[in-house]
Amino acid sequence: MEITKKSRVDIIDTTLQKQFELRVFRYLLLLFFLAVIYEQGFPEFFKNEPVFPFSPKYNSPVISPFPAKSIKKLILSLSRLRTEFPMLAVQMKRFENEVRKTALEKVDSDKSSSNNRELVVTLQSMWEFFHLPTWEDPKSFNEVNQEILTILNFLKIPPPTTENSIPPLNFGPRPLGEMNPPNRNLFQYIEK
Repeated sequence: MEITKKSRVDIIDTTLQKQFELRVFRYLLLLFFLAVIYEQGFPEFFKNEPVFPFSPKYNSPVISPFPAKSIKKLILSLSRLRTEFPMLAVQMKRFENEVRKTALEKVDSDKSSSNNRELVVTLQSMWEFFHLPTWEDPKSFNEVNQEILTILNFLKIPPPTTENSIPPLNFGPRPLGEMNPPNRNLFQYIEK
């Protein structure tokens, strides 16, 4: 068996290569260990809370308050409509209660976005209700519509489109078809 002779440079290159591979292996082990720690987690190291204390006023999100004056005006105009149109009293009371519940309650900051959504849904349903094509005089709802529009503009939401929500009905004189005489006599007894 023949052993090849290696020069000094070859030996140094081999040892340097081995040292480099060991260093890379150590870094890969460290990276693997950190990945396992991150996935399994040590709660004290990977909390979502900040390490240093924040003042609550700087840490909380800024949420614009509801336009309370406009909402109170809307509730007042709904109560006026209730007295003007007694047949709409139940619907106006329901709208009034929904607006009060979502807008005028003191709410935590985490619930305010859901309250915004509920208020928007209520306002949109009110808008559609007052823009139905079946109303004889829709001008009597102008005050309520203006308040709804003000609040929707404040919340930066366009009013819903009410065009073609209900197709127009065709009514009027209908042409009568040919009337045929009855086929049988109800007063005649038939024997079988």
